[in-house]
Parts: sequence; structure tokens; C-alpha cells
Amino acid sequence: MSEYTVLTYGGRPLPAIATQTDEFESLVDRQMTAGGDYRQDNIAGIADRRVWRFRTAKLTKTQVDAFVNPIRANGYRAEALWIDDFGEPTMTVLAYCTIERIERDTQNRRTMTLYFEEARAQ
Repeated sequence: MSEYTVLTYGGRPLPAIATQTDEFESLVDRQMTAGGDYRQDNIAGIADRRVWRFRTAKLTKTQVDAFVNPIRANGYRAEALWIDDFGEPTMTVLAYCTIERIERDTQNRRTMTLYFEEARAQ
């Protein structure tokens, strides 16, 4: 039985996803005017961007290192993100990855919490 891939980042699959959270981050500037009304401007004409948070199931140190080390070596620059919800594996978005947490249990297995933020082309 082959493993189903939910996510790839920079072409590297992330095995064993336990949870996925999809969010939209507001990219607006809101201020109250002197008259008490709110004024809102969209930044660069874009109202929001997508963000995703993934928590892995239990992984080995080797699996964690294989995913994390290239991100660190790349200087945390944006890379191609594919999530199975996007459809075909060629349907990627450019995104930044923040490694929020790596936890180790008493059996020497690790879980990671990763935060992906959609990059915007200038």
C-alpha cells in the first residue's frame, strides 16, 4: 500500500499529516476618520492571502530532517507549495514556510507544526 501525499513543498513530500487548518489573512488597512467612520484600503488591491497550518503525525528524526534541512539551507525563501486540495500536482502556489514547532516524545518520534503563508508576486 502506498502513502497518500497531502502536501509537497519545494517538491519534497511531507509524510503523515495529522491536521490541516486553512485560513485567510486580511491585508487591509483600517482607520477611523475624524467623523467616526471607518475607512478601509486594500493593500496592493488584494483583500486577503491564504495561510495554512499543518501538524504532522509521528515522524522519525530522519523524516523531519529531510523536510526541514532544505528549508533552512534555502534561507526560508518562498518555494512551490502543493496541497491535494489544489488538484493536480502542477497546481502550486509560491509560499513561505515557518517551522513553528518540533516536538519529541518519549519514543523518540517527532511531530512538527508548520505554517505556510502564500507569497504575493510584486
